Amino acid sequence: MSACLSCAAGTHASVAGSSSCITCSPGRYSIESASACATCPVGTFAEVAGATVCDKCALGRFATSGSAQCLACQAGSYIVDANNGGATCTGCPSGTFCPVGTVVPQVCPAGTFSASTASVCTPCPAGQFCSGGSTAPTGCPAGRYQPSEGASGCLTCPAGSMCPGATKQAIRCTIGRFSVSGSASCPPCAAGHYTDEGASACLRCEDGTYSIHGPTNKCVEVSPGFVTGRPTFPLACPAGHFRSSGITCTACSPGSFAPYTHMSACKLCTPGKFAPDRGAVSVMDCPMGTFASSYGSSSCTVCPVGAVSFAGATMCTTCIPGRFGLPGEQDCRLCGVGTYQPSHGATSCLACPVGMYCGMH
Repeated sequence: MSACLSCAAGTHASVAGSSSCITCSPGRYSIESASACATCPVGTFAEVAGATVCDKCALGRFATSGSAQCLACQAGSYIVDANNGGATCTGCPSGTFCPVGTVVPQVCPAGTFSASTASVCTPCPAGQFCSGGSTAPTGCPAGRYQPSEGASGCLTCPAGSMCPGATKQAIRCTIGRFSVSGSASCPPCAAGHYTDEGASACLRCEDGTYSIHGPTNKCVEVSPGFVTGRPTFPLACPAGHFRSSGITCTACSPGSFAPYTHMSACKLCTPGKFAPDRGAVSVMDCPMGTFASSYGSSSCTVCPVGAVSFAGATMCTTCIPGRFGLPGEQDCRLCGVGTYQPSHGATSCLACPVGMYCGMH
């Protein structure tokens, strides 16, 4: 040959007296008449031998110096300086996720969350919620609940239930307790009130019933002799009154009495005694000269003429011959000297006729 030829681009001849050019290996390149192949710089690659230029890595991929191909960042990480094919991958921050080859971390959508280096976001568990970009679930606040996974908010606790916090399902109020909408607890009904489970309000005890304390779903019926002064406790009927049914105390009728409180019935006056007024707490003896022969007397009967009775008598005593009786006295009187009485039931004595006498009997 009359002259040496130049090595073509993509080849080189590194020593004098070469009879041929050597092809550049992958990851390297050369221009025409090169004495050596150059290494592909960071962010570029040469996939095949004999490259004349290095190609720039696609967005989201990187290459180190002398690379035959570009690589993607692993799941859970993303490339830094992506536009320049930088070789640094860094962990995905909390609240975002990075699938393979991520250039910009993606924010977790509402209803999901993530810790750092996540490749996917995790659905928020029931009882909790996640706003967009959450790094951890947030428990539902007191008075709210969430039964589903993947929620971005919580529901208001319904009336008749309670939601103490981070609640998956609203909890029904038990008997004797209640709640309004958005409650964290079910307070007990006040004394004098009751309710069944799941109630939004307590009911007042009906007339004639009461409840003292503690949650209950029914009120207690007042015992005979008592009434409900307030629905929280029973009151005893006062002396002179009674209650066997109904909701009020009733005054004893004339002829009867109630000596104590909390009586369910009045006592009838026994024979010889009477009660003239309503609401009597005691009885009185029939006065001398009167009587009451039956139970339940409201007054006493005056003894007939010629008869007497002691206080509290059930019957009158008719005066025998030789005696007489005056109204209002308990004993028959003897006829005086010079007088006599041959009959029963006399109210006076007779003077002895002329020619006769009567001494003391």
